[in-house]
Amino acid sequence: MGNTCNCLDKTDKVYERDMVTCCITETPQSIEYKINGMNMIEEVKEIYITYLKGHSESIKEIRIINKVLDQISISSLSLIIPELNNLSEILLKSNDLQLDSIEKIFSNIKQQQSLKKLWIVENNLEDQGVEFLANVLPEFSELEYLHLDNNRISRSGCDFVKEIVGSLGKLKGLSLRHNNISKKGLTKVAKALREHKNLEYFYVEAENVTKENIARVRELLPNVLVDDN
Repeated sequence: MGNTCNCLDKTDKVYERDMVTCCITETPQSIEYKINGMNMIEEVKEIYITYLKGHSESIKEIRIINKVLDQISISSLSLIIPELNNLSEILLKSNDLQLDSIEKIFSNIKQQQSLKKLWIVENNLEDQGVEFLANVLPEFSELEYLHLDNNRISRSGCDFVKEIVGSLGKLKGLSLRHNNISKKGLTKVAKALREHKNLEYFYVEAENVTKENIARVRELLPNVLVDDN
């Protein structure tokens, strides 16, 4: 991890714009904050401030809900996420994320051992976005819960979901609600999930999935909560 500065503690009353001027070292993160800190959305700015104060170990989750991520915030996240060694949860909901956005956010990740939960929901990943995740998620070796609800994933995208399932040996929960998944795609994923002995749930609600399809999934995963509500 890059050098950080401990120039402020929680009781200091220094304006945010003056914070980085106290830092002795120049890191990509401190430079990013100097240039773009005032234009970051509040959630990303808070992460940077905590990190630059030298408290990166306290950052265990990133939760950004119902806010469009502009290019500044996307670029800033891509720089800071690899530095957060205790990060256990990422929740990105309703951020208008598409393939190019996801590629940028996760472009610098080499290996993320601490992440347990990844929610990318109500965005626009589509099948290409899931293909990208199939390439990068093997780096998240400890990932246990993955939610990709409402991302316009189709039958072909299920092939990439199947790849993801195969690469995550500790997977305990998967949610694909409100996507355009066919019964064949659903069955493919369910068959891949059979290899996960610690699997707790598989959430599958979709308009074109019938009761018969759900019954087939329950047959394949008899000891797993299959929720179609």
